[in-house]
Amino acid sequence: MATPAPHDLSLAESVSLVACYAAVTGERLRQNKTCAGRPERTEAAAMLMELADDESIVIENIEFPRIQNRRRTSTARVGLNEPRNPLLLPLWQALHKQSKPRLTESLLDSMPTGKLHERLTAAGLLTQGGAFITRDLLTPEGIRVRAELSEEINSYLDLGKEAAPLGLSERSALTLALILYGELHGPWIAGHSPEAALEVMRRLKLAVTDLVYSSERADYRGQILLTLTSVNARDNWI
Repeated sequence: MATPAPHDLSLAESVSLVACYAAVTGERLRQNKTCAGRPERTEAAAMLMELADDESIVIENIEFPRIQNRRRTSTARVGLNEPRNPLLLPLWQALHKQSKPRLTESLLDSMPTGKLHERLTAAGLLTQGGAFITRDLLTPEGIRVRAELSEEINSYLDLGKEAAPLGLSERSALTLALILYGELHGPWIAGHSPEAALEVMRRLKLAVTDLVYSSERADYRGQILLTLTSVNARDNWI
């Protein structure tokens, strides 16, 4: 399989590369002190956005106001259109067979992210390595493609330049939103002074406000993002 051009990657594939792997080493991020969120949940949220964009699922918001911290979540019911991404077709078919909508938070923990990694491996962007524990990591070609995908984001987060969120593409803005709500922003603020880290966070939030929440798809994308951050917070309640 030939290495795909960055613009040929699906949203989930590009989010996986940019949000879930280290820029220099290509190592997969892990939930730890640097990253409060789980990378596979962020990948799952990107896959849900693809399904919703294709109207393959319909996301509907629900609330549990009496539960501690007013947990926010949503449901996903099957839509009429087949997903354009063949990776998501089995999931769409499985939802078709269910009589009731699924909680979005349950999908975030059960999406076939392993299949996503297989696709990236087949494309020559991902491999496995490690001296004692085998882990996914980017190949040299994967690091190159990740760098191309990150150019616009790196420029936007460059504190030596004026913040211009309107210059971001929709794909870059969604990636930043998933990094922020997936709580994978640690590597993007690492090495900055406290003041500079606050400015990076401000820019992340600005991109979400100006581009993601102002789009015609803001309703269901916002619900997916809120459910993602709610599920990550749930880990801290247990």
